[in-house]
Amino acid sequence: MNVRSLSGKVNDLKLYILNHKCDILAVTETWLDRRTKTSSVNIEGYRFLRRDRDSRGGGVGFYI
Repeated sequence: MNVRSLSGKVNDLKLYILNHKCDILAVTETWLDRRTKTSSVNIEGYRFLRRDRDSRGGGVGFYI
């Protein structure tokens, strides 16, 4: 799923994951960087793995 800035869409993703009973959800264009704490995008019951991009935009993550 292309989220184009994950920080502002965590609540929408929570609803999506619950409604679709996802085991794994991959997100692209997270726009996260080292200043963003993983705890700010966590969803209860899921582990979030991330790979940030060093420049503006990009980044991927997995809710498992």
